Amino acid sequence: MKVIGTAVLCAICLAAGCKSNKAEPKARAVAPQVIRDVPSVLKGTIGAEATLLKADPILVSGYGLVVGLPGTGGGDLDERLMATMERQLGLSGIGKSADAMTGTAFEGMSPQQVLRSREVAVVVVYATVIPGAPKGATFDVYVRAASASPDISLEGGMLWSTDLQVGPATTLGRMKTRQIAVAHGPIFINPFAEPGAKDGVTRRDGRILGGGVVTNPLELELILDNESHSRARQMTAAINNRFPAEQGGDPVARGRTAQVINVTVPAAYRERSLEFLKLLTHAQLDQSMPQEYARKYVEALKAQPFLGDELSWCLQALPQKACLPFVRELYDWPEMIPRLAALRAGAGLGDPLSAPALKQLAKEASTSVRTDAIALLGRLSGPTIDQALKEHLDSDSLAVRVAAYEALASRSERVQLQRWYAQRAAMPAAALVSQPEDA
Repeated sequence: MKVIGTAVLCAICLAAGCKSNKAEPKARAVAPQVIRDVPSVLKGTIGAEATLLKADPILVSGYGLVVGLPGTGGGDLDERLMATMERQLGLSGIGKSADAMTGTAFEGMSPQQVLRSREVAVVVVYATVIPGAPKGATFDVYVRAASASPDISLEGGMLWSTDLQVGPATTLGRMKTRQIAVAHGPIFINPFAEPGAKDGVTRRDGRILGGGVVTNPLELELILDNESHSRARQMTAAINNRFPAEQGGDPVARGRTAQVINVTVPAAYRERSLEFLKLLTHAQLDQSMPQEYARKYVEALKAQPFLGDELSWCLQALPQKACLPFVRELYDWPEMIPRLAALRAGAGLGDPLSAPALKQLAKEASTSVRTDAIALLGRLSGPTIDQALKEHLDSDSLAVRVAAYEALASRSERVQLQRWYAQRAAMPAAALVSQPEDA
């Protein structure tokens, strides 16, 4: 009995020991799911499940040289800035024996002599760029004389090619940031500028219209509310399906992690980056039933007109063929908010059938609606649009006249840009490099 009792006791102890050595399961931390409080009709859009980061305009700047001045340049410069510009000119091939300066006003001149010439002026070049803007996107650039001399005037000058980096302009020895653009071109001065004025508008400041060109784009980041590889893949596919890449080009969206997607603005939107961001955040993740979503949004516009702006962008984010049959039924809707939202979507999608309704509103509606209708008309193509806009240039309302002028000016600018892009595409590669003698 004693032996049996001892054996039983050992067995119990062994069992207890085995149980005590067994690792206990640990609780796994689970991140709470983020669910945004958005109207039901907007659920499933990218903006309802993700946040766009790095979308605010950023400062880019650099130091450059304005040439071709009629003796109104020069001025004293800070020693560090002088050394920076001398080095910059030297790297650009400017020197006494430089062949690039043969036949120019700077032939046989050293970088220091060039900088002291009254025909040139060192300037600070600065602008704001929307991140994600594609390579080749243009933007306006501002210049300001770096010298404090009051008799400097940049009128009639030409900015040589200048690298633009993120943040404030830096001199030699300071930390440099990423270069994302270049700037060059003729400088325009405010016609009301006064020579030597201490306050207000001066001739030391100028502007270059479309003078900046993006060369090294900054990508946007789309951050999902809830980390998920499958959802990130679906979102990436939805973006690339709505905004297909150009032949041989990179995709618009690239998944980086289960929560981060990198996005670049498509080339087709290089001059309409803000519009692209709106379309992106209002695009549907589910790309299988665009007609159903078009019908859903139109019905929501009728029942919830206070969502007119959001629903208009949602409609524009859908394919044109799927959206327009449903949107057109609101072009003559009796309530103004749904009607304008539908016409805004139609104009955004380039629907020529929206033109008659917009022309009618531009003539008969209240002043605020007339100006909106005129702006939307300006987005459509066709010779009858130009004529309709010109008819409002002699309107009794100043706001209407201004809206018509701005719409016509914008249309003309688009035509000029298209011609410029076509000419640039046809130029040989060597001609795209800005040379000093081009000034």
